[in-house]
Amino acid sequence: MSSSATTSSTSVAKPRVATPPVPRTGAYFGAWRGPGPGRPTDLRQNMNAAERAIGRNYAIVHHYYDWGAAIPGSEDRWTATHGQIPMVSLCACHFNDGSVVPWSTIATGKEDLYLISIAQGFKSLARPAFFVFEAEPEAQVGVRGTATEYVAAWRHVVDVFRAQGTKNVAFVWATTAYSFRPEAHQTALAESLYPGDDVVDWIASDPYNFYTDGAWRSLNYELGPWYQWATATHPGKPLALTEWGSKEDPNDPNRKATWFHDALNELKKDRAIKAVVYFDEQKFEHGVVNDWRIDTSPASLGAFGSIARDAWFSARA
Repeated sequence: MSSSATTSSTSVAKPRVATPPVPRTGAYFGAWRGPGPGRPTDLRQNMNAAERAIGRNYAIVHHYYDWGAAIPGSEDRWTATHGQIPMVSLCACHFNDGSVVPWSTIATGKEDLYLISIAQGFKSLARPAFFVFEAEPEAQVGVRGTATEYVAAWRHVVDVFRAQGTKNVAFVWATTAYSFRPEAHQTALAESLYPGDDVVDWIASDPYNFYTDGAWRSLNYELGPWYQWATATHPGKPLALTEWGSKEDPNDPNRKATWFHDALNELKKDRAIKAVVYFDEQKFEHGVVNDWRIDTSPASLGAFGSIARDAWFSARA
């Protein structure tokens, strides 16, 4: 711009204060980038390294918090100011000792000071954000409360946000995809945990190919019953994968790469799925190491980068 340009010839874009728009075509592509061997300990450097490796920036960046944490965090604010959408997951628990915050105490307003601070924090962000309250609640029924108490807690959280005038947050209800599979025997429980269309903006699931007992499962296989339920009973609601991933097959170094390519083909068919957020971390769970990282092999990283750059995932807020 020349030095003779006047201020009237330029404009400064105002931050969006609406919820993340639902892509008309394609879907958002995002990730949680966890720690791991050889990865930078700084969260921003770690995410930047991942984006360089796949040849694109993520549209959504996911972070996890326990009860009492300052939300949105500094990383979420940094994400928002760089044109990406923060996705915040909040657990009704404390990471340091595993203690829980009963859903009933949330529902009855005893945690309102904290909830108000979160709502005001999102409001001050002044940019679109996703909020996942208590993901995968089916695993916590009987631990943090009843299904009825969970629904009441969810609805109360939304009421607090609305009372604070927080309009830039999309509420995402997430369960495991497995809970809707017949062999899980949890479908009725999962359905009973749905808080209602009036307080849910996006419906999500977390599908994984655990490769347990030699059973290699496609993304389509894992998603099937959940997808059928969501589209049949809540038509018009945008769907998301707030987590997803696959392990490697030690006997086939290209199998995970093929799994990624097959996943992209299936996602293009499932037009209601408007956001996919990968879980890029190695986790030790129930005595087993589940390595969901995108770079578990050169073939895996190459395939993940290839699908990440597909035009289907070109959506931006």
